[in-house]
Amino acid sequence: MKNKLLKASILSVIILTLSSSVLLKEINNNKALSTENNDDFTLAIKQVLSNLKNAKFKPIREGWTFDYGFDDGGTLNSFEYIRSLMTYSQFQKKSPVEIFLKGPHTNTTLNLNSQNSFGHYNPEFVKLLHTSINKLIHDKDFINTTRSSLTKFKIIDKLKGYIKVYNIIQENQSEFNKIKSEFVDLIETNKWDSYYYREKLPSILNTSDYWNWSETNYYFWIRRDIDDTKDKWHQIILDVITAYDTK
Repeated sequence: MKNKLLKASILSVIILTLSSSVLLKEINNNKALSTENNDDFTLAIKQVLSNLKNAKFKPIREGWTFDYGFDDGGTLNSFEYIRSLMTYSQFQKKSPVEIFLKGPHTNTTLNLNSQNSFGHYNPEFVKLLHTSINKLIHDKDFINTTRSSLTKFKIIDKLKGYIKVYNIIQENQSEFNKIKSEFVDLIETNKWDSYYYREKLPSILNTSDYWNWSETNYYFWIRRDIDDTKDKWHQIILDVITAYDTK
């Protein structure tokens, strides 16, 4: 569980970007992106999603070689396939806005070893992502063409797992706030340890149905609450699930 701190961040870039590859240019100090750039961004996402069957296992973890398969394993394993279609550094180079505003990552690398810091998403990036994804998922031909791949490689199932954990959080917000507060305190004092991801969870997530995946999802939502993009990500995931579940 060494890399749990980064898993949620990575997942957002892969599954919530829906393996999004982005082709963008910088525009005057965070002003609205031009139609042309939005079109490039949307096209890049479309190209990646349309080519998931061509993804190859490309490990990012140091010394890691075991391949669970694209249709198995956790979100980090999925990322290690999707990054063969576009790496994080390629993704960031083409972005007119920073993906992360704060945290251990550079513009070229994701730091998978940071125990006491995490990537804070740029709300402008998340907003642009939502707009672009919505353009795609309102195209029925695109949905019909990509549905089989997103189902086969468990992308939709993993997104549903995030919603399931989100709903558990909503049912007990006070418990969520308590766990989040403890997480922040331990991060700020450099005392967070990887085993806390399994130890510091609601009791319901310590049952067999949630074992070995829900901790990634739960702490994804904690981080998104901290960086104030939780509602935006929630809506992106819901929109994608609804589009692919609608026949």
